[in-house]
Amino acid sequence: MRELWPKFCDLCRKRGIDVSLPSSIEKIFEQLKAEGRIDQGAQVKTFRLPISPWPTDPRLKEVGRLMEIHVHAFIRAMILVLLRGGSSEVELQNMHSHIRQKFRELRPECRTAFAWAIKA
Repeated sequence: MRELWPKFCDLCRKRGIDVSLPSSIEKIFEQLKAEGRIDQGAQVKTFRLPISPWPTDPRLKEVGRLMEIHVHAFIRAMILVLLRGGSSEVELQNMHSHIRQKFRELRPECRTAFAWAIKA
């Protein structure tokens, strides 16, 4: 994935698409709160989500299975963008195979933040 991401970002930038991610939703959330743009009762919570079905907890195992499906769909979409940018199909398919193998070997997870507020 680390090999694909920089190529993907460069091609997107060339097409005028911004794929940069905010460095920290918590930081942005606190800034908006300080500016009074969101209610003081609003909250943000960070979760660690598995990206493959490695957890023993049945709920987290299902979350991991679904996250893995989405990650691989995203990678396939990235491959299509990179192919249009001139990358080799064989090279990209080899990278995707390598990523799939690493998913089986490792216990990948992502840190995901959710923000919410309740309107009074």
